[in-house]
Amino acid sequence: MDTENKEENPLLDSLKNSMRCGILTKPDGDITIIHDQPLSGGIEWVEYDEGEDAFSLIYERGRIQPLGLSMDKKAKNNLMNAQNVILVHIEDKQTMSSQKVHFIYKE
Repeated sequence: MDTENKEENPLLDSLKNSMRCGILTKPDGDITIIHDQPLSGGIEWVEYDEGEDAFSLIYERGRIQPLGLSMDKKAKNNLMNAQNVILVHIEDKQTMSSQKVHFIYKE
């Protein structure tokens, strides 16, 4: 089998199933996603689909990784003012990396 031409699965397992993670929101629209292992590649944007009530990371090569996290109503209301998300990789209480990406709210 030619593995060079094998297409990558565009839908990855949820971040929650892959590592410890969490999401924080503020009323001013600040969103931070914290995770304890490196991500599978560079992130283009983060989106929230209101109809599916789901967050997803969208990678540079088009792959999609659901977060698999739920939020309460107050946290969801904070999303209305958001424009960006900060992704923070933390290991052993140390910040390993951070990345600011665009946020898309799908109604």
